Amino acid sequence: DLCTLRVSSVFSPPGYVKYSERAVNIFSDKIKKGDPITIVGSGDCPRNYIYIDDVVNSILWSYENDINGLYNLCAPYHVTLNNIVSNLTSIIGKKVTINYVQGKSNPHLVSNRKFMSQGFTDFTNIKDALKCIV
Repeated sequence: DLCTLRVSSVFSPPGYVKYSERAVNIFSDKIKKGDPITIVGSGDCPRNYIYIDDVVNSILWSYENDINGLYNLCAPYHVTLNNIVSNLTSIIGKKVTINYVQGKSNPHLVSNRKFMSQGFTDFTNIKDALKCIV
């Protein structure tokens, strides 16, 4: 028996990962420094992200509960890059200049309903997770 968790885009506090070149962490760093942010497209495409602690807790829970099968692992909510930036600027308390550049930004959406149906529902809400990375 095997449990496979396909993990969506992970974000974490600085220092958790040696090279964290992911949008959420890059945006947080730029807002703190007062640097402008570049977003390809309108920034309104929904995406899946997941906070690192939720990944770890999901893995441990899956093991402890003898979960088997193939599951998508992402937060139960979809957010846009504009939503991420808005939350980060609110948390950090700084305004930011956003440069939107032309380009296609496709939604990156998966569902974790199958995983949650096994009983795991303890995900960190986006605002609380973002507070942990600034």
